[in-house]
Amino acid sequence: MTKVTWTILVCIFFTSISFPQSNGSIKGNIELDEAWKQKVFLSEISSFNDLYKMSNSMIISEADIDSLNNFVFDLSNFSEEDKIYRLHIAKTDSPNASLIIGGKEENFKFIIANKYSDFEIKRGNLKNTISDVVFSNSIKNNSIQYIDLVLKSIDSIDYSNSQIKRSFILKAAQEKLRFIADTSSHSLVSLYAIYKSNFKNNLISHKDYYQDYIKKWENENSSYFKKFRKELSLESRDTNYNYIILVAAISFILGLIISKVFPSQSINKNFKLLSIQERKIYEALKDGKSNKEISEEFNIGISTVKSHVSSIYSKLNIKSRKEILNL
Repeated sequence: MTKVTWTILVCIFFTSISFPQSNGSIKGNIELDEAWKQKVFLSEISSFNDLYKMSNSMIISEADIDSLNNFVFDLSNFSEEDKIYRLHIAKTDSPNASLIIGGKEENFKFIIANKYSDFEIKRGNLKNTISDVVFSNSIKNNSIQYIDLVLKSIDSIDYSNSQIKRSFILKAAQEKLRFIADTSSHSLVSLYAIYKSNFKNNLISHKDYYQDYIKKWENENSSYFKKFRKELSLESRDTNYNYIILVAAISFILGLIISKVFPSQSINKNFKLLSIQERKIYEALKDGKSNKEISEEFNIGISTVKSHVSSIYSKLNIKSRKEILNL
């Protein structure tokens, strides 16, 4: 073989080998004063419903912040599948497992990562917080950051106590989040936007949207999507059940109103169904007479009286003598 031939064969051999991908890391730089512990904690979030839950058991790792304000997490023990994690810091006088939700001292940040993720977190404009950060080399986490900023922009607006204006802006923001969810190519970014849009409150008004959404991600089998599908199914079932109960309750109330407003029409219509003998016995019942007294008055047996009374009850749709007296 010629030298050129050997060179080509060697190149083909090496390009055909799939080298194992190296484990990644999460690096960061954040400046904290003495009010904060010089550590960053990392928690795994198994469900989008657990985003704001916190316990010591959820913390899977912690990293020290060095003298240059740097920290690093080794991801060698992470799953190869993308998952939702939460980075947070803690006050010096607070437990490690403590969250501050909202405000300038909000102390956590959600991220998407897997075993091979390799990105860096840099502080933003604010010190003493990890919620205001910038991601380098991570499109999906910058998308998560943008979703959070959409919601934070709502909280920062002065609505001048106008509930209507706030409701209008909130609906616009939710529409924007649904658009992000619909156009995102990353499944967890999309689902993050769905949960942040408070989908449980608009299932009925956007039913077609969620049906199309489920169909779009029908091949996505992560644990997050499995839980979402189950939750969406339960919510829809509950919504339908509540709707049935509401309709039944309205029908019942309308029935009561009609029976109160137009009682004579209903009674008169049913009263015409009574035979002549039943009408006589009905009048005796109205007078409070017993079966024995009616038997003696009309010279008929007790069993015949009972038969007539039962027929009267059925035709007038009542169940007792008391109801006859009320009529």
